[in-house]
Parts: sequence; C-alpha cells; structure tokens
Amino acid sequence: GQIVARNFTVLCIFEFNLASQWAAMAVIPWCIAELIRYHVYTLPDLSITGFPLTLFKHLRFNAFLILYPIGVTGECLSLFESYSILEKERPYKLEMPNVFNFGYEPMYMYKSFFVAIPLGMLVV
Repeated sequence: GQIVARNFTVLCIFEFNLASQWAAMAVIPWCIAELIRYHVYTLPDLSITGFPLTLFKHLRFNAFLILYPIGVTGECLSLFESYSILEKERPYKLEMPNVFNFGYEPMYMYKSFFVAIPLGMLVV
C-alpha cells in the first residue's frame, strides 16, 4: 500500500506540481524517515552500539507518529492542488480502440486516492 501510494504520488502527481509547498511537505518527512531507517540498518554492521543505536531504534519506531501524518497530508494536498490539471489534461489515459484492446481512465484512480490515502492513516 505505502509503496503504491508513494509511486503514484511521485509519478502521477508531482509531475504537475513539484514546485508546490505541498510536495515538499510530503517529500521531507519521507527523507527523514529513510535516514532514520537506514541508520538502524547500518549502525550494527559498523559495530556501533550503545546510545547511537538505541536513539535511532527509538526514532525508527516512534518518529512515524509525527512524520506519517505530515507526509500523508502533503500527498493529499498535492493531489488536491493538481487535480484540476489532471482532470483537464488526462495524462496516462488509454482510449479504446487500441492495439491492446484495453482502456484506462486514470481519473478513477485519482478519485480513489482521495479516499484511500486518508483511510490508510486510520489503518496505521
């Protein structure tokens, strides 16, 4: 779920409003979370134990309480801000008839993410 939402956000939404403050509101918590996570993985391999490892483990399991809502809010606001552009331009739309005999209307996916992203916060 999280990987699909992040890929969707980066590939389909940020393409149209990367300069927005909402994009930064989503990306900065992602980066902080990754920095914390990879320190937890690499510190034991470097034989670093004690306080630094304990600190990063504590952050690994508790920082998401702050970072996750901020990142999700940035994703939702980015989608909301770029929705009119997406609705007008209809990128990634695949109309019938075509070689694949398959049609795809991305607006259904965009609309479903307005519901799915906030529901994902309730599940976590």
